[in-house]
Formats: sequence, structure tokens, C-alpha cells
Amino acid sequence: MAKKPRAEKPQDNPPEPAHQQEPTMNDTVTSADQADTTGTTTEAAEQTTAAGVSLTIQGLVFSVPRVYAPGHVLNEHEAQALDQTRRENLRNNFASRIEAKIAELKKAGATDPKVGDLNEEELRAEFQKYVDEYSFAARRTRAPVDPVLNEATKMARAQVTAALRKKEIDLKTVSAEQMQKYVDALLAKYPGITEEAKRRVDATKSISTDILAGME
Repeated sequence: MAKKPRAEKPQDNPPEPAHQQEPTMNDTVTSADQADTTGTTTEAAEQTTAAGVSLTIQGLVFSVPRVYAPGHVLNEHEAQALDQTRRENLRNNFASRIEAKIAELKKAGATDPKVGDLNEEELRAEFQKYVDEYSFAARRTRAPVDPVLNEATKMARAQVTAALRKKEIDLKTVSAEQMQKYVDALLAKYPGITEEAKRRVDATKSISTDILAGME
């Protein structure tokens, strides 16, 4: 009976990419940014005024006075409703984080990855940290994302993942922080990755412009 290969522990130094050749446009890399659902509202259906909030329901505008203010003492039902909303936000927002991690495994080449393929201990620690730091946030505008850096990061992550697998290192033993260190180190060592990322982004913009021009 063949012996099972021994899984190596991740090293402090970033692994070399599986192939030193620059990625080409034939490489397919996709992603979806995950958004925190806390504190979001529908602008078209709700307008806040000094007196209260105007709600548009089926085309009709209704005025709803403000009831809660800082220092308000909650009754039992209000406290239960607020706590339930908090739990739902924690569940929904963290579910998005888990989905993003599974998507990263799939982009890295894993076949039909599932929650069980993730590091459960790391997930539980991350969730507890999220719970401890969670608070109801005011509505906020997401900071713009640098498309070139985003693409370069995805490319570097894919190469790091391939290098780790080549060394028979279990991806579940590599923390998110360690993976990010590998990615940052790889981008710093191989500036060509960022250059290729810029070429891809520019090419995508050019294609989009050509498509729109053809529709005029």
C-alpha cells in the first residue's frame, strides 16, 4: 500500500510561482466583490427629513415620525427585534465572507469546493472577532477599487496557490494573513504581474468601448 505524501507546513518565505512565465489573456480569472449588508436602504423608497421619514409605498408617500433616539430605553419587544436584526446581519454578512473564500478555492483550481474544505478553526476565530467588533453602522459609500491592483492580486493568489499545492502543502493550514503575505511578497518580487494585470484591464476597457461604439 502506497504511503500518503506528508503535508508540509507553510514556510515564512513566499513560495515561488509554479511557472515563471507571465500570465496571458488565455488565463481566465473572475471575481465578485462581497458587500456588507449593514445599514443599507432603498433611496427611492425612503427619504429622511428633520421631522421623520417619508416612505413611498405603491406610489403613495407616507410620513413616519422618528421614534428612537440616542438614550431611548427599549422595552422587551424592541430589544428582541433589535437583537434579531443584529443576528441576521451577522449571519448574512459572514455567509458572504464564507462564499468568497469558497470562490477563491474554485478560482485557484479546486474541484467543487465546499465549506468543509475551509479551515474551520480559522473561520470560527474570524467569526468571533467579527461578532466582538460588530456594531450597527451608518450608511456608507464603498471606497473605489483599483481594478489593476484587484486583478494583480487575483493573479498572484492563483500562482501562490499553485506553488503551495506543488509542494503538497494543505491550503487549509495556510491562514488568510499568511496567504496575503505570500501574495504581497510575490507582487513585490515580480512587478511583471502588475504590468500584465494592467494590460488585461486596459484590454477589457477597450473591448467594452468597441462594443458600445458598435451599438450606437
